[in-house]
Amino acid sequence: AGAPRQTTCGAWLPHFVRLYTGLLLWQLLLVEPVARVGMSLMVWSATGGLLPTVRHAKPGTLDRLEVVSYDAAMFADENDPHDERPQDECCICLEKYSSSTPIVKTPCGHLMHRGCLGR
Repeated sequence: AGAPRQTTCGAWLPHFVRLYTGLLLWQLLLVEPVARVGMSLMVWSATGGLLPTVRHAKPGTLDRLEVVSYDAAMFADENDPHDERPQDECCICLEKYSSSTPIVKTPCGHLMHRGCLGR
């Protein structure tokens, strides 16, 4: 028969500490650097590296948008915070709308100068 098996904390604690230290080192030296490199590659590819991004509308898209005639009654009253109509200024250039510049309505319902949207 062999030596009696110890069941105290002192018997298994060194093995546990060695295992836990090994897991921490594995995490620190392998998992973290690989995850950081992977995330860096994803960010780099999404911000102009590998993945192509389109920064303009397809040809003809602007021509298909609804052109809206200027009418002061279609815009919100500046003094009424509960008025849900659109504001009377372009959200791109922040200039007030007038009858001299074409206004387009996007499919989502936003209004803006046609020239501002085409930039």
